[in-house]
Amino acid sequence: MLARILMLTLMATSSIALAAAIALMPRWLKNWKRNRASDWPVTEGHVEKVQNSWDTETGGVTVTLAYSYKVEGQWYSGHESFQFGEAEAASFEARYRNQPVLVNYRRNKPQVSLISRQSIPT
Repeated sequence: MLARILMLTLMATSSIALAAAIALMPRWLKNWKRNRASDWPVTEGHVEKVQNSWDTETGGVTVTLAYSYKVEGQWYSGHESFQFGEAEAASFEARYRNQPVLVNYRRNKPQVSLISRQSIPT
């Protein structure tokens, strides 16, 4: 009986740890990509559109910036999302709407990009 209780406890604990790892994976991937992008070339871009949506999981607001940028005469576009509380989201949205931003892009794949942390501090 004790072995069964220990086994069930271990299974429950493992399930919780797995769920936590899955929940943190998007943030980890974004941070990993952001760290790698810091070594990519930089070009000037422009925020074309700002969109926000209520995030039911976090109770906050997700603000997505859609931007365009030019590399070697070719135009590209990208988007990046940021999480905020409601008041901070409104301020962030107003600050970056229709504004220039610096964009890091991958040298061998310029369509892969992130807004530079020089433009938007974390």
